[in-house]
Amino acid sequence: MKAFQHEQLAFVAALRQPQSAALPHGICAERMAVYQRLVFNNIASLLARGLPLCQKILTQTGQWQPLVGAFINSGSQLRSPYFSDLSAAMVKLLQRPTAAVTALSLPAFCAELAHYEWLELAAQIAPVLPPSESPIPVEPLDEAAWL
Repeated sequence: MKAFQHEQLAFVAALRQPQSAALPHGICAERMAVYQRLVFNNIASLLARGLPLCQKILTQTGQWQPLVGAFINSGSQLRSPYFSDLSAAMVKLLQRPTAAVTALSLPAFCAELAHYEWLELAAQIAPVLPPSESPIPVEPLDEAAWL
């Protein structure tokens, strides 16, 4: 592995695990804290847009920010460029929680609610197929049968 790749891995580790990862060489704590806040706030905002009810309920109980932190720490291998796929990754995390997520003692319905909200989002952004391309065969209506 090349030297710059080691630096990138150290930087990403410091972003994902701000409490435990060492600072990358040559970056002061104050600058790293700015990057950590930017990453956390952007991911929290994107997740809140995709899972608004989860965000509202868990913010009231003080569990939203720790959950977002656990999501970032989980090292989710999300490779998609679509922001909406963050919600799907959170659903997977809630369905198969890490020790950090389990420790949050989230409400029992949280995984199901997140899945429902993700389904709503997926339905909203799914492409609409014209009837000729629909995977379900559609028979033309027999107008005489209705007369």
